Amino acid sequence: MPRGTLTSSQGGDDLIRKAFLDDDVIECIIDLPGQLFFKTQIPSSLWFFNKDKSKWKKKRENQVLFIDARKLGTAISRTQIEFSEEEIARIADTFNCWCDGKYEDIDGFCKSVTRKEIAKNSDSLSPGRYIGTEEVESENNEDFATRMQTLTTQLSEQLEESHHLEAVILKNLSQLGLS
Repeated sequence: MPRGTLTSSQGGDDLIRKAFLDDDVIECIIDLPGQLFFKTQIPSSLWFFNKDKSKWKKKRENQVLFIDARKLGTAISRTQIEFSEEEIARIADTFNCWCDGKYEDIDGFCKSVTRKEIAKNSDSLSPGRYIGTEEVESENNEDFATRMQTLTTQLSEQLEESHHLEAVILKNLSQLGLS
């Protein structure tokens, strides 16, 4: 499906999503990057349906697994990307672990969300709304204040150097009679 169907309220999309969620048939939503398909460049999503979630080892009634695969894939041409075997396996393994009860949420990649939480978000099925972002560690484990001070100092030094270089360029242009 086009990515817009995850959040759109036009054409009854919101009512259809709500009905699917109320009937507890949506099992998994995978958000895909653009340029994945030959005939269209638009980003899309995969919707997995299951009428009986009780068959899984871990009971998943009134839950939806969200996977954000938008950062996956490698360019094979200017207009086309493809998933590697490892990326496909990562997605499949995540889903299988969710079904088997061996699943854990991964910041920035996947999250299991209850129907109640989805309802709080106006029945939006956009994975980015629930998954969040992956945690990024500081390069040298500095706290925010120290890192900010370091970056501010670096910026000041670079601006100073920029002004110096600008003066040198203007002087050289002047010597050439171009300013």
